[in-house]
Order: sequence, then structure tokens, then C-alpha cells
Amino acid sequence: MEERKKATTSSEQWAALGEQILSQARQELFLSMRQLFPALSRFSFRAESRFRYLADDADTIYFNPIRLAQEYGDRPVKVNRAFLHITFHALFFNCFPPEGVNRCLWDLASDIQTEYIIDGLDTEATRLPQNEAREGIYRELTEAVHVLSAGNIYRYLLGRADWEMQAAFLTPVFEVDDHALWYTRKDRKQEQQEEEKRDWKKQAKTLASSLPSGAAGKGDGRRRLMKLLGSAAHPAGSYREFLRKFTERREELKTDPDAFDYGYYELGLELYGNIPLLEELEYRDTEKIGDFCIVLDTSGSCSGTVLSRFLSVTLSILSDETSFFENTRIHVIQCDNQIQDDRVLESRQDTRKLLQELSERKFRVRGYGGTDFRPVFGYVADLVRDRKLTRLRGMLYFTDGYGTFPKERPSWDTCFLLTGDYDSDIHVPGWAVRMQLGSWEDFKDEH
Repeated sequence: MEERKKATTSSEQWAALGEQILSQARQELFLSMRQLFPALSRFSFRAESRFRYLADDADTIYFNPIRLAQEYGDRPVKVNRAFLHITFHALFFNCFPPEGVNRCLWDLASDIQTEYIIDGLDTEATRLPQNEAREGIYRELTEAVHVLSAGNIYRYLLGRADWEMQAAFLTPVFEVDDHALWYTRKDRKQEQQEEEKRDWKKQAKTLASSLPSGAAGKGDGRRRLMKLLGSAAHPAGSYREFLRKFTERREELKTDPDAFDYGYYELGLELYGNIPLLEELEYRDTEKIGDFCIVLDTSGSCSGTVLSRFLSVTLSILSDETSFFENTRIHVIQCDNQIQDDRVLESRQDTRKLLQELSERKFRVRGYGGTDFRPVFGYVADLVRDRKLTRLRGMLYFTDGYGTFPKERPSWDTCFLLTGDYDSDIHVPGWAVRMQLGSWEDFKDEH
């Protein structure tokens, strides 16, 4: 009995020590990066010896007291970095993994993302000697995906034939905490999970808005953090819902000079003798969309498979709108740095034929040169000027966003549909709509 009491007391002492160490780490991080204080303060602490070191579930940091004390005794900066590592997992929604992901690769991609930011921060609280192996990996990934978000890194690694070998090699280089609770937390009620995600999204937006006036790290680290916070604060939306709103018919009130209200006509004759009152009647112009352009960026940075999938999904969604094709002509334009093809769909039969080509993988993508968006706008403007397009409603431009935008606003509505995660370095003109689509490698119609 006495031995059991001593063991309990010892466990409590270790747990208290662990909480004290984590509280100290939070304080040091706060002094170095004051804007992070609200996010850092969201976590509670709990001792759990079943974990090798640290674990989290977007709400609580679980720690192995003995291992935590060892790490702190070896180098306190390691604990600071681990605390910040876990905080970034929540800020970037890593701990809310998408359905069906490969756990090994998602865990690795999430760790690379967070360590990429921390390694760039020039603060005493997190500084460790530069790791050349990591820097080489960062350079490779930056050239490949531009924005080092977990989603982009995951898709890049999964696309490699040797991804299993890469995962086995890279995991020990970046691993810090245990992610097991990310996947078991799905047992919680859906409302609770959504509430947690909304709270962390709010934290990400608050941090993004506060960084420009503060000093949460300097130089490259701050730039990395701002870029990835932009990605977290601008998640991909519902393409189906967006497309429905973008293509919905617009009813405009007009008057008919050849029709009038006979009640007012009779009233005028009654009151004034020979002076009728004429009130032109209003009617609604419910004409469907006349012309519509779908533009595919066929430059070398865009995959032909992804382009075909986008076109297939877009046409399938539009086909669900039973009235869309009744009086609509669609131009499917392919362009890299010059116009490669313009295919016109003038009927449902034309659309079904193209959808069949896409399903049978017979659709030919033309281009794979540089990226310039301006030729399309010039080409379409010429069609409008020559009255080959007389009722142009809008343009959807599917691209990764890395190209030259036109400076002047066209006479039609334009939306740039951007693949991948949000990149703050892409500056879409203010006159255009920007829609972030996320990944199209696993895109499904229900999006």
C-alpha cells in the first residue's frame, strides 16, 4: 500500500514537472512571437506515458513526463520547437486529415510543413544549427510545388514512384510528435470537430492579420509563415456551388413600349375626356446564358490528366442544370502562351461527345509551353469585336496561377480557378474572381 502511494506521488510529481516545462516553453515562445500567444494558450496539458514523447489532438498536448524532462535537460530549445511544431499543426489544420489519405505520407507532409517554417524563424527561442539535409529537401519541394503546405507536399510525394522509400528516409529527419490522435479524434461528434476547426481557422486569420505590424520572426521565416497562413485562411471551396452561382441566369426588368395597362388607359379617358394614361408594362428578360468560355491552361506546369478531369467535372455539373444548354454556346479554349485550340459546343449532343472523349481518354491536350493569360483575352475580345461572340456571359480560366495576367478589365465576367493551396504570391487582378480549388488529383463531382 505504501509503495503504491509512493508510486502515485512520484507520477504526480513527474506530471507537475512536465506541465511546468511546457508552461515555460509557452512563455519563451510568447516573448519571442507575441502574436502567437492566443494560439499557444489554447492548449491544455496532460501526462500520458503511453506516448513516446508528445502527442496532440488540436485541443490538448499529451506528454511523456520522463522523455519531456530528458529533452528539456538536453536542450530547452528542443521543447520550445516541439510546442511550436504542435501549434502549427493546428493552425494549418494538419490534425484534421482529409478522408482517405495515406497516414504515413500525411504525417510526413505535415511535419515537413511545420519544420520548414520553424527552421526559417530567426528567434533565440527556436534556433538550432542549420540542417543541410533539410535545406536540400526544402529547395527541391519549393521548386516543385511553390507553396509548402501539407496538401501540396503530400501530393508531390504521392506522385513519386519511390514514395515509400522517400517516406522511410524522410520521416526520422522531420518527426517530432505522435499523430495517432488525429485519426482517433474522428470518433468525436461532427459538431465538435467543426467547432474546433472554425476556432483554429479564426486563430489563423487573426495571426495573419497581426503579423505585418509585428515581428514574429524575421526575414525568410516570416515570409514562409505569412505564405502558409494565407493558404490556411483560404481553404478550397465548393466548386459545384460556385459554378451554380457563376452561371445562374440573370433576370432583368425591362419595359415593353408596345404593351400598356388598360386600367390606366380607361382612367385617363374618364378623368380627362380625351387624354388616356399609358403605363408601359414591365417584363422579365429570362434569356439563358448566350456564350460561355472555359479556358484550360495547357502550359508545362499543368497536368493533362488534371485538365481533363477538370473539364469533365465542369461539364457534368453544368449538365445537371437542365436549362443551361438550352440556349448556350460553350467555347473550350486551350492556351499556354498562345491559343492552341478553340472547340465550340453548340448543343447537348456536342457536350455528350466531348464527355465521352474525356471518359475514354481520347481528349487531346495541346500546348505545354510557357504561361501567359493575355492571348486568351485578346482572342476572345477579337471574337466579340467581330460579333462572333454576341452574348458572352463569362469565362472560367483553369490554371495553377503562375503566369502573366492582363492589366485591363474585359467586358465579361472572369474567374480564375486556381489549383493547389492558396499562394499569396499569386496576384489575381482585382476585376477578376479568384476561386481556390485545392487538389484536382482526387477531385470528385460532389465537390
